[in-house]
Amino acid sequence: EPPMYIPNSFTPNADGVNDFFAPISSDLAEYKLEIFDRWGDQIFITEDPEAHWNGGVQEGEPYYVQDGIYTYKITYRGECSTERIVKAGSITVLR
Repeated sequence: EPPMYIPNSFTPNADGVNDFFAPISSDLAEYKLEIFDRWGDQIFITEDPEAHWNGGVQEGEPYYVQDGIYTYKITYRGECSTERIVKAGSITVLR
C-alpha cells in the first residue's frame, strides 16, 4: 500500500496558506476522491490525484461550503498492487 497523508482541516480563504484539501501520495494506478456534506450528498468527486478540493460545490450555480465538518472517501490502488484500498474520514473546513 502506498503511504498517503490526509490532512484533517483546511482554510479555503484565499490567503495562500492551506487553501485546498489535497491528500498526498505517489505511485497510484487508480484514485478517486469523494466529498460528502452532513446529509450524505456528494458535493465533490475527482479521479485525478493532482486535483484539490477548494471547498466549492458545483450544482447548477457554483457556491462554497460553510465552515463545518465534511466526510471524505478515498479509493485507490498502488501501481504494484491489485488490491483497492478505501479510506474514509472527516475534514474540517475553517474560514
